[in-house]
Order: sequence, then C-alpha cells, then structure tokens
Amino acid sequence: MGSYEDETKSHKWSFSTLSKHLESQGVDLDLLWSRIYDVIIKSLLSIDSVVINNFKRLGFDKASNCFELFGFDILIDANLK
Repeated sequence: MGSYEDETKSHKWSFSTLSKHLESQGVDLDLLWSRIYDVIIKSLLSIDSVVINNFKRLGFDKASNCFELFGFDILIDANLK
C-alpha cells in the first residue's frame, strides 16, 4: 500500500488513512466511532421485530444457523454528526 500522502490524493481511502487524516484535524475518533456504533445499533434494534417475525414465518427456530448481513453507509457532516 502507498504512503499516507499518496493515499490522500486518491478518491478512496483506507480506514487507516482516514483515521490519520481525521486525527491530524483534531477529531476525537473515539467519540466519532461511538456515534457511528450508536446509529448502527439503533438501526438494527428498529428492525428487530421484523427480522424475528420473518424467521417465525419461514419456520426457523432460535437454534437455526440462519443470519442476515446488513451493510451501512454512514454520512458524516462538517460537524461530525
């Protein structure tokens, strides 16, 4: 992988490059990640009953090895909200 300077010139940054950039701007990464986790957890909790009802409807029980994958796109404004 290229250097930090090389990566910041491209359009797609790795997490480590993004983290280095945000830290250089004085961003509290722990707070930012805490807010991101909060959004994800609340999103998953909001669909909990839908997922459980679909499992029941399809005949899956709690011991089934069935799962769903969820992807998240997180947009962050200039105020890191």
